[in-house]
Amino acid sequence: MYGPTLFLITFILVVPRYREIVEALGNRAGIRIEAQSPLSYYVLVIVGIALMLSWMLMAFWPRTKDPERQQVLRRYFGHAGDDRAMPRVRAQRVMTTRAASSS
Repeated sequence: MYGPTLFLITFILVVPRYREIVEALGNRAGIRIEAQSPLSYYVLVIVGIALMLSWMLMAFWPRTKDPERQQVLRRYFGHAGDDRAMPRVRAQRVMTTRAASSS
């Protein structure tokens, strides 16, 4: 997906006619921002501050570990390092079916 997009952007920037169009669009956008200077800069600052605050909130929010959930998971699935762990209910069912089939 990025390959064709990068190719298109490179092709647009290499051709002088397209480069002039892109520069003209950029200049018009700059003039429009300068014409509405106070409002647009305030909006940009508010959006930037909101972005930083939301990032900080997500990055530094304390993580909670529910001890009951950990105990339930260990009870049914065993410890994380044990690859052979399976739920006890399934293990009991397997043992009872093996015992019934062998007799």
